[in-house]
Amino acid sequence: MSTENNWKKYLPFENKKLNIAAIVFCAAISAHNAYNYFNPEIKNDAILDAYFLHSHIKKEEFEELEKYILKHVPAEDFSAIRRNLKPTTILMEESKDKAYHEGAVMEHACPVEIRKSLEPLERRLPDIIGVGFAKCGTGTLQFLDCHPSVTMKTLEPKFFNNMISQDIIRGRPEQYEHLLKMYKSSLPAVARDEILIEKSPEYSGKSAAFTAEAMKIVAPNTKIIAIACDPIPRVFSQFKMKDRRTEIKKENGDSEMELKRCRACLKGGLDEEIKVFTDEVKSKLENQVDGKTVSIGFDEYVHAITPFIEQFGEENVLLLDGESLISNPNEEWGRLLEFIGLEKDSLQFYIDEEKGFPCLSSPIKYCLNGAKGTSRKINVREEYPEETALWRELFSPRIKEMITFLKICNEVDKECCQKLKDGRFSWAYEYACD
Repeated sequence: MSTENNWKKYLPFENKKLNIAAIVFCAAISAHNAYNYFNPEIKNDAILDAYFLHSHIKKEEFEELEKYILKHVPAEDFSAIRRNLKPTTILMEESKDKAYHEGAVMEHACPVEIRKSLEPLERRLPDIIGVGFAKCGTGTLQFLDCHPSVTMKTLEPKFFNNMISQDIIRGRPEQYEHLLKMYKSSLPAVARDEILIEKSPEYSGKSAAFTAEAMKIVAPNTKIIAIACDPIPRVFSQFKMKDRRTEIKKENGDSEMELKRCRACLKGGLDEEIKVFTDEVKSKLENQVDGKTVSIGFDEYVHAITPFIEQFGEENVLLLDGESLISNPNEEWGRLLEFIGLEKDSLQFYIDEEKGFPCLSSPIKYCLNGAKGTSRKINVREEYPEETALWRELFSPRIKEMITFLKICNEVDKECCQKLKDGRFSWAYEYACD
């Protein structure tokens, strides 16, 4: 039997012209992919220079960053990332709130745009929302923007406030489309195959139940992230930020009247603020009802996260350990990356000795702005031993509740305490076991 025409069985069509067209098409696709891989699009110098005009990165610095980044990205993403790589645009030369954010405010959290997608950008709803908790390290979520598959804005949208949430829940059609458009426009443009993240710690505040319900209506397929941490340094961190804000306003020449009107500033000194807070703690401890105290805030992790679990399901809500994000970043970040559908080692961290905090080492060497983590350099328990002992007493019941809620233990006993000592949320040991 002749094998002369056996090759014809591999052709998709009987028609000769269609087969030729298919072969040409496949050859073109192969050539296109090869070109994209080996010959990244040449950036126009004038376009790049325009980016540098609106960036805090100089051209020479960008070139060094580019070399470093391209050494630390997967080979299959090299071409696309190189094509997309550019300095992130500055939105404001200085933050309006220097106590919260030091330096320029950029369009994206990462100083350069590291993207592997070649899809067109569009305005759409987020895939992931960080809902809290304030002063627990939510700012570290900005590292995610340096991932080639993730886009995240620096500024917090704070979209789901109480009024907007209730408008959404009531189903006012004349408002809904406008609100939806407003929300999308508050987020960065993103490719359809990228992960879009926003975070606003206010979402886990007093209106968390309304927020979660409205969020489910607007973005039903969203996943939720929250970060819990040791409430004692959390309290101190809040006061230190207020103290910095007060000092900055004084340096800027704000009057006494302007300082009094500032609700996010200290009314007295730091020591006075701690005394006022401690007196309030004492009052709550002295006025227990049936052995239960009213929360003063900073410890209500279970109460705040429960509405989001009820709306989105337990499998779509992740509560991270904020202290482990500092002490054991690669493991805790691995947990977060897997939760949002990425390889757990696709971001790598190291502990910066000077800062005492994690910084990103791959795909880019990058540390957060200088306003982050400053209060953690002070051991508040050593500075205020009597005051923090009272704080611990007040916080303990709700931290014990968190331990069983997270299923770290079925009950707080000796076995549980040993488990806490050696694992995640080890900071809870002091509240549950001491």
